[in-house]
Amino acid sequence: GNSSLSGGGTFTSGDLRVLGGSTVSGNTASDEGGGIFSIASLPAKLVVTNSTISGNTAVDNGGGISAFDGHTEITASLITGNQTQSNAGGISTVVEGGGGGSLIITSSTISSNDAGLSGIGNGGGIFNDNDSVTINFSTISGNDAANDGGGIFTRGVPNTNATLDVQNSAFFDNRAGVIDGIGNSEDGGDGGAISNDGDTVMLSNVTISRNSAATEGGGLYQGGTSSASMLVINVTLFSNTAQVGSNIFT
Repeated sequence: GNSSLSGGGTFTSGDLRVLGGSTVSGNTASDEGGGIFSIASLPAKLVVTNSTISGNTAVDNGGGISAFDGHTEITASLITGNQTQSNAGGISTVVEGGGGGSLIITSSTISSNDAGLSGIGNGGGIFNDNDSVTINFSTISGNDAANDGGGIFTRGVPNTNATLDVQNSAFFDNRAGVIDGIGNSEDGGDGGAISNDGDTVMLSNVTISRNSAATEGGGLYQGGTSSASMLVINVTLFSNTAQVGSNIFT
């Protein structure tokens, strides 16, 4: 594997397409984006199709992928076994300022990624900071976060484009409050599957099972600012565990 400050595997400030059975694996970033680091203004686009992003490491955000602004599309791909000392074991997506970017994940698997190996970190699978995220026909499983959001941690600033929309997907075996496989007894953790801190979250036709949080919301956790909202339609929650609110904490 390769190593660099940001984008251990690939650094892009424009359009990048990772296609046709490609693999980005075993790379290291001393800052962000162990596998791929993308920093681009709209309408630049990062596209990952039928590919694998695995076994990459970053000190800061995004063990697998770190994307700032722009559009990111992930289709029929596997994001697995990536890790970070901070947030976003698998994917970090951040929009600075007034919003306007997007992350679209379709028919993909986000699995076995770790955030917060230093002891502090959110979003084992995905960390969303003020972006518009859409997930469809995908699986988020077996991801760990030292603090909040074993599967997904999402937050947004009021009056921006920040949303999380998940449809026809499944969350299972994600854990919040786990550091390198060991429970975080000092800080705990909220939201085994999803932790929402001020974002607008919509879930439709989703199964949430066997997720755990060390503190609150084994399945779903909603906290943070008064701008946080969650709409749940035809969602099945079972066998999730937490000290308070095994399935849902609001």
